[in-house]
Amino acid sequence: MKAFYIPCVLLLFMLFSGCDKNPQSLQKDQEQQITNIHAKLSNMDRELLSLCSDSVLRTNEVVEKIKEKKMNVLFANDSLVVSEMYKDGPLFIVPLFSKPPSSIDTQAIIETEEALPKSLETSNSPEGEKVYLLAALDGKGFEDWTGDISKIFAKQNRGYTIDRSMATLDKLASVSDASVVLIYSHGNNFGSSHIPSRSSVMQELTYCVSSSDEPTNELSSKYFEDIHDRAILFSWDRVSVNSRWEALVSGSAGEQKWHYAITGLFVEKYWSFSQKGMAFLACCYSGQGHNEFHQAIYNKNGTIITGFTGPTTPETVQKCANYLFDRLLGANVYKPQTTLQRPFSFTETYDVMKSKGITAQTKPNKSNCVYFSGTGDNMKFLAPSIKKVTPDDQKQELIIEGMFGDKNSTSKVTIGQNSKTIKSWSDTEIRCQLGLEDYGDVVVETHKHKSNPVPLTSWKGVMTYTVKMGEQVFNQARINFHLRADVHRYREKPDEAPETGIRELRLSRSSSCEYDLATTMYTPQMTYDYSSGSLASPYMQSSMTERFAMWGSVDLASKTNLNLYICCSVYKPGLNFKIVDEQGLKIDPSVEVPVVLDIQGSDAVIKSPISDPAPDKNNTVPVNYEIKFDDKFNIIAGSTGQLPIASDGASTAELSWETISARSAPTSKTAE
Repeated sequence: MKAFYIPCVLLLFMLFSGCDKNPQSLQKDQEQQITNIHAKLSNMDRELLSLCSDSVLRTNEVVEKIKEKKMNVLFANDSLVVSEMYKDGPLFIVPLFSKPPSSIDTQAIIETEEALPKSLETSNSPEGEKVYLLAALDGKGFEDWTGDISKIFAKQNRGYTIDRSMATLDKLASVSDASVVLIYSHGNNFGSSHIPSRSSVMQELTYCVSSSDEPTNELSSKYFEDIHDRAILFSWDRVSVNSRWEALVSGSAGEQKWHYAITGLFVEKYWSFSQKGMAFLACCYSGQGHNEFHQAIYNKNGTIITGFTGPTTPETVQKCANYLFDRLLGANVYKPQTTLQRPFSFTETYDVMKSKGITAQTKPNKSNCVYFSGTGDNMKFLAPSIKKVTPDDQKQELIIEGMFGDKNSTSKVTIGQNSKTIKSWSDTEIRCQLGLEDYGDVVVETHKHKSNPVPLTSWKGVMTYTVKMGEQVFNQARINFHLRADVHRYREKPDEAPETGIRELRLSRSSSCEYDLATTMYTPQMTYDYSSGSLASPYMQSSMTERFAMWGSVDLASKTNLNLYICCSVYKPGLNFKIVDEQGLKIDPSVEVPVVLDIQGSDAVIKSPISDPAPDKNNTVPVNYEIKFDDKFNIIAGSTGQLPIASDGASTAELSWETISARSAPTSKTAE
């Protein structure tokens, strides 16, 4: 009884549940449905082409043709007809341009959407490296669009890998862990009531983006479920040239063909972004209000979406994309300035685009480039950017100012390709370890995205201060200095003139001063005995009787004069200078002259000591001589000449220096 009962139950279940069909039968049903779908599309293609005989598509005529074919029209206006092949069946859309697109009032949209970017308060870059450049427009459209952008991404090696492809269904379905997705295609908006409700993406508007694929049995079979779920629909597009309207008025509309188009449900199912990714939708209507395509991108970790409020031209989307990504990456490929630029943030770049009129299209219709941002931790930039660096030898650290985002496990700073210990990190300032001999390009890296290199320039040389009595050297100080500074210019905003202010050259701890001081003069030979010693850098001094300090400044407006400040003084308490005869006996025991070296006592410097808490600045005095840089920031050899320091003119002082080469000076390749 039990053996008979179970087969009966299974048979009844199969009969009433429709499971009597075997897999082969189900496959045949699917193939038949696909055949029917393609047949309907082919039939509609012929009908639509017949309507284009006078290069004009009229909404009422398209609607009537669809109804004649016993299909349901769900939505129609003067630019789009949305239909279903049967109740709850596959969707197909027919974009219409019966005349050049009329101007649309986008001001309300723009004002609304420009309020959204206020949430861009964090400063972060995408955490991945993949960039997808996808174009549904083939031929020249593909080459122009993806070619220009790929050159921009590749120019400065900011840590991104480029996937440049046609926007096929398979490629669109493969988008994963994307930092940036750029799609150049046709796009259309319509009401979301025609898309199955799915709470995670549902919005008032549905948006679809056309692929480069025409319908085939293989693709329709592979994506059969997505077609019936309306994650994929069919759009009658012209994909071989850039403008559908130009094709219609030229009488060549016969190249209009059906293509698969994806909706937000497709994005929700297949796409994924790395944390803080972005999308650039170079398609008509992609910025006309928040839609379910946008919401799906947010749900998959995308944070910034750029689009266009109305029908847009290839020229508009290309100039917007080229400018935006060039300035975000500091690529200096698209309309470069006289000098190279560093990377800038999204909002800084967008604001300049708007002020220059780049975001606004006025002909043949109004369409504006706008952007949307999520409410969480958004992407703010594509590459970290260094504005300037300042050495602080007192704290043995380098201060780096710019745009860096949050510190993470991949964050690092290098000076001259040597990794440095990070002491502190914020969105706008980093402090890292600074070694005695560090110099060279400073680079910040986060999530494998590298900043513009900024040179920490170094000057290492000797400056000699010599006091003579007649022809004999009386006192001498040899200043072994190591000065460092950032002497490159920088911009505050894209395309602005670089800032040309004062830069300070700060003394490294590796600097020192050696001295020889006359203590005894023998007569009549006029020869001397000397007391020799050395002075440490000002950061390591403890004696009040021996002091050495030095720093400099340069005005980048001229980049020619080095203003140098020095303090070099030695006082030997209890040691007095004496004059003796050949037997070593004092000539005049009453002479009590302390042994002193004081560079301030010479006309080689201006005798007005500077009061500054910085150890390398305090009590320094300006050198009373014009010290020159050449055009490569090398210090040109020079001398003050022998200047009298006594009323009888017998004693003179001189400050002299050889040519001192700048190591790692800014060049024409240094971004500003």
